[in-house]
Amino acid sequence: MDIYSLFDEESKTAFETINLALKDAEFFFAGGCVRDILLGQTPKDFDIEVYGISQNDFEKAMSSIGANGVGKSFFVYKYKNFDISLPRSETKTGVGHTGFEAVVVQDKRTACYRRDFTINAMLLGAKDGELLDFFGGVADLHSKILRAVSVDSFQEDSLRVLRAMQFCARFGFKMEPKSVELCAGIALYDISKARIFTEFEKLFAAKYQIYGLYYFFKLGVAQKLFGIHADFGKFLKMARELKKTSYFFEKPRQETFLYQLFSTFKINKNSFLDKIAAPNAYYKIFALQKRAPKNISDRFLVALSLKMPISLWLGAYKSGVKANAKRLGVWHEGYKPDITHQKMIATGFKNSEISKNYTLGLSKEIREKFRG
Repeated sequence: MDIYSLFDEESKTAFETINLALKDAEFFFAGGCVRDILLGQTPKDFDIEVYGISQNDFEKAMSSIGANGVGKSFFVYKYKNFDISLPRSETKTGVGHTGFEAVVVQDKRTACYRRDFTINAMLLGAKDGELLDFFGGVADLHSKILRAVSVDSFQEDSLRVLRAMQFCARFGFKMEPKSVELCAGIALYDISKARIFTEFEKLFAAKYQIYGLYYFFKLGVAQKLFGIHADFGKFLKMARELKKTSYFFEKPRQETFLYQLFSTFKINKNSFLDKIAAPNAYYKIFALQKRAPKNISDRFLVALSLKMPISLWLGAYKSGVKANAKRLGVWHEGYKPDITHQKMIATGFKNSEISKNYTLGLSKEIREKFRG
């Protein structure tokens, strides 16, 4: 397998530098980048594990190329878009995603055993393209199955439950039943909000969001993190709406999953966003969004367009909305009312009376001009 062909020019130069620095050491591409390569995708980043070198010599080699240590206790260095590390085994020592003690190992199977899923537990020779698959990762990739490598080590890291959810959403995989049962039995209280958002952000941008939605409930994430009870009827409703939005919007919109979740399950938007430590941009977007009423009238569309063009509304996929918004002239821009603040001033209103009467006048104008 020609790994070199996957690199852009900058990555080729970086890889040649790494290759020279490591000299006679044996090193492999590992983890998610191997998975992506086997799926026919070009990885954004490459993980490399280095064998047959002492920790001291490894650190000297990393220093010689100016690599930055990003996890000293985990023996990980960052160089360009490569994460370079010594192979390791981990033992749970405390609470949370980082509560592990790592030790260097030279046995490749042992190093792969610490990983979460079989599809992420393969090694690919960086020099000869040899694939090492100890746990059936290739077969699971072909079958589109997500399977935990080890029952014992898997349950030591609760973050893996969220990773399972977003992997299924990204790749359209189904989880093996024992792995589902394993995830459902893991408490999630020790995951930091920042890590929660990292995993949910991948779900929000995923191609197979319905799979993510299914495992959001099936693995207990909805209940444990947000107190949302599984409701099969509502699940089916949201799944149908997600499918409609995927056909409607020309470009995937990360807010679609949340919009449907908030609308279907009547969830407090800000409370949910707080729990996932969402960036301010999410709060701003959802401050403007409105849940679609059962009957979407001209009056509703015009009033909503005062906040944003209807093309930016996440409910714009609803039947007839686009055609009606274009007819009303509010698809690409907001409604321009006849009443203005200047007219309020000319009428004789002053100070706070201007804003109050402008709002009243605007409501009256929309009510009289458009169907309710």
